[in-house]
Amino acid sequence: EVMNSLGQVVTKGAINNASDNAATLNLSALDAGIYMVRVNAKNINFAKKIVLR
Repeated sequence: EVMNSLGQVVTKGAINNASDNAATLNLSALDAGIYMVRVNAKNINFAKKIVLR
């Protein structure tokens, strides 16, 4: 899921075809700003702050 700087979920979905420990997320519909991307899977819980310009 992707959250804005207010903590609101702005998009979420499943990643089905991740390979080589990589996945692609299309964030083109989001406005410029600071977001938090959070991934929860069986063995992985990951969060990363990103900046869209």
